[in-house]
Amino acid sequence: MKILNIKFFIFIFIVCSLANGCAFTGVGRHHNISSAGNPDEALSNDFFTLHCAGTLYSFMLSPIIPLPPVIPSYGALGNGDAWITFKDNSTSNKIISKVKIINSSKSSVFEQNLDETWHLPLPFKCKDLHDFTLILEHGISDTKEFKLIYKEGELDFNWGYLSQ
Repeated sequence: MKILNIKFFIFIFIVCSLANGCAFTGVGRHHNISSAGNPDEALSNDFFTLHCAGTLYSFMLSPIIPLPPVIPSYGALGNGDAWITFKDNSTSNKIISKVKIINSSKSSVFEQNLDETWHLPLPFKCKDLHDFTLILEHGISDTKEFKLIYKEGELDFNWGYLSQ
């Protein structure tokens, strides 16, 4: 009888997950990268934006009523990865030709030439980029440097319905 109850609960849980009345709750953290010149705002300008994925620590799906997020995600859903998106980098109007990241001892840890790339994933977590320098090359001789500052966001509790 106990196995039948578990199977029934799993069936109801799956049906509710597929239905619009399913509630979702989650606890996570946002990650922010800014530049030393403007530490309170995300690193962005007319040419590019540096993004950080948030980290979801725990969640819960439940029928109709939002319940506390008690299922751990173990970092499987958002783990603080970093990437850059470029606003216009077509071949006819090439703005940024190379992206370079150097560490505090001025040795290069990442270098990438850009050819019509709009989205560039970085091989770092956002927290690993603290005190690194992002160098963007425009053409042959023009470069812009940004000293990166990592700031961990506060824990964030979210809830809602899948139909929203």
